[in-house]
Amino acid sequence: MNLKFTRKRAGAIGIALLLLLFELAGLHGRDNETKVGGLVAPTSSSTASPSALATPYPWPTPTSAVDSSLSGKNVLTFMCELSDQYKPDSFYRACADGYDGIGKITWKSWTASGAIGFGQDYANPCNPNCASDQIVYTQKLALKLDTPIQMGKKVYLTLLHYAPVDSNGNVKAGTKWSTWNIGLNYRQMQSYMK
Repeated sequence: MNLKFTRKRAGAIGIALLLLLFELAGLHGRDNETKVGGLVAPTSSSTASPSALATPYPWPTPTSAVDSSLSGKNVLTFMCELSDQYKPDSFYRACADGYDGIGKITWKSWTASGAIGFGQDYANPCNPNCASDQIVYTQKLALKLDTPIQMGKKVYLTLLHYAPVDSNGNVKAGTKWSTWNIGLNYRQMQSYMK
């Protein structure tokens, strides 16, 4: 295995660690809730200020208002520095090595206005070290992707909201949903990759 580190890779690892620290410290947004498709889902976003992080790579200028009639592979999202992700089965909080994130995702709906699905939190406890340990799946989660932007003939869903579910797949009433700005995460990773 080639362990050669470049400045770009070191920068990407650094931003991934900062994002993980924000997540662990609870510096991600919390949202109001509403019932959407059988799930209690957030309706607005308030995310932590990214001022402590690198200036994010700018969004391309959106080409138009979101065309809600678009569907299928024209509706996409982001994962780390990767764009054009169609119904991803995981999202990595630790972009450099994927040791922490949300996996085992199944999508119940996927449209230009948003997506609803379920997944599971996971992490590698790194005991005694990350290379010799394995990923452990923990709590099951309800997922909602929203806040679409349109670029050409593609729509990108930019915010991922998630909340723990019970054994029946239901979010408890009053549960606060966490928000992960995967669009901002993508742009920050692009800044480090350039």
